[in-house]
Amino acid sequence: MTLSRTGGGGNSDCIYTKTMHRPVGQTLIMPIVRRLLPEDALAYRHLRLEALQLEPSSYGTTYQEEVVKDKLAFETYIERQDSTQRMFGAFVDDELVGITCWVQDTRTRLAHRGKVGQVYVRASQRGKGIGRALMQAVIDDAFADPAIEALSLEVVNSNPSAIRLYESMGFKTYGVFERYFKTEDGYLDQRFMVVYN
Repeated sequence: MTLSRTGGGGNSDCIYTKTMHRPVGQTLIMPIVRRLLPEDALAYRHLRLEALQLEPSSYGTTYQEEVVKDKLAFETYIERQDSTQRMFGAFVDDELVGITCWVQDTRTRLAHRGKVGQVYVRASQRGKGIGRALMQAVIDDAFADPAIEALSLEVVNSNPSAIRLYESMGFKTYGVFERYFKTEDGYLDQRFMVVYN
């Protein structure tokens, strides 16, 4: 399995394609991973709401809070191509099946940091390396900017597969906040992780 990148250097937008090699010699091109464009905003909305509805324990925001909004915050960021709020998507046969973003803090003393969020891959597409491809695209995009020295993320402590993925990509835990989320079914602990450029 290989992950190839096309596009310019620096902080320019790149397209990633993942290639899986079958034993019979056939090559299967897997998703295209790229930054979402204004025309992708509605597809993003549908997938983000799907994530909140189907994986409620993975996010601090609830489906009920977001579905009533005329426009999600990141829909606006995608439409105006905000340079500090960058959403990436994975496409299979032109269908958006995975998302994740990174956000740069704009406060002067925190502008050297970015934060990864909204990681989601549709259940039918899991186990194919799409989450890793999305994370790699975000890491590469963030660290192409010399101003970004660190990327952090948060993940519920009850999601070991996500934690293993993040650890395999260099993220290290710097703390666990017990009872971080309070849900109808009880409390959830939140793990805080960081990787440095």
